Amino acid sequence: MFRSILVAVDASHAAHNAVRRAGLLAARFEARLTLLQVLAPSVLRLPYGLFAPALGTDARITRAQLALGRAAAGLARDHDIHASVVVRVGDALEHIRLLAHEADLLVVGAKTRNPLHDSVLGTRAARLMQLARHAVLVVKSPAASAYSRVLVPTDFADCSEAALRLALKMVSDRSVEVFHALSTHRETRMRAANVPAQAILDYVGSAREKCLRRLRAATALANGHAAGCSVGHGDPACLSLERQKAMAADLIVMGREGQGQSVAGGMRMGSVARQLVAKAGCDVLFIPRTALPYLEADARPQRPAMGFDALASRRESEWMRREAAPMSSACHDGKAFQGSGATVLPC
Repeated sequence: MFRSILVAVDASHAAHNAVRRAGLLAARFEARLTLLQVLAPSVLRLPYGLFAPALGTDARITRAQLALGRAAAGLARDHDIHASVVVRVGDALEHIRLLAHEADLLVVGAKTRNPLHDSVLGTRAARLMQLARHAVLVVKSPAASAYSRVLVPTDFADCSEAALRLALKMVSDRSVEVFHALSTHRETRMRAANVPAQAILDYVGSAREKCLRRLRAATALANGHAAGCSVGHGDPACLSLERQKAMAADLIVMGREGQGQSVAGGMRMGSVARQLVAKAGCDVLFIPRTALPYLEADARPQRPAMGFDALASRRESEWMRREAAPMSSACHDGKAFQGSGATVLPC
């Protein structure tokens, strides 16, 4: 299921929990594990509003590499796994997003700065969840052991079915509960149209029974055994949070159909995903539609193994070629390759 896991690390306690949880998952799925820390570029204020790189950047990088090395050594000791270490300097969101393209799962710790900032722009975990094209695990609690109880809110979309299959692989089927919240829109319209109360009750009961049958069929199709099923009536986010507390779930697995290209456009206030990240008392795993080909073992495309250092260099070269002005063949050191009527320059 997961073959490559990337962990975004900093000096916070939330990042420590993310590293421990990623180690447990890497051991369970036998996945490659990479620890990434992005340092903010230090600047020195000069007269006339100018800035210059401050001294000591190399020392900060060395300290970060040593800290990540100790964390990797702890993972090797506790879980018998090897973790690669990568340190970058620059914009954290951009570096994490670029390197996450080559990972099946991005693991981040849930760390907030202040309520006003997070309510307007969202937490870093929420922004990464919006921009990432692969599965994102937001770790909110200490990782003492493997997950034992999983809640899967579903809307019967393809991503929700993938979330259910993943949840059944992470724990036993008896520890997974699938939940669906029925909308109240039609009931509200029926009341506005003065439909008799008994007819409304009959409709709600019929809709609940149909939903339960559909949930049982989905769980049986996913694993051959029926997991727990429950149906609520009302706001999906509030009901999911209540159900998580009632069953003491330590993980929520949720599919997400949309995959936005900007924080402002995708992470709208009041969305179910954002409310779960902000208010859930357990870890939250999101699976966007774009992650489905990589999570399905049979449909997964074969990609050549590539180190994260080589990946970053390749992406930087591609960016430079896009930004640079067109050059003649005499300005390029390499030779051009002819094929299919096109000229391709070596990377």
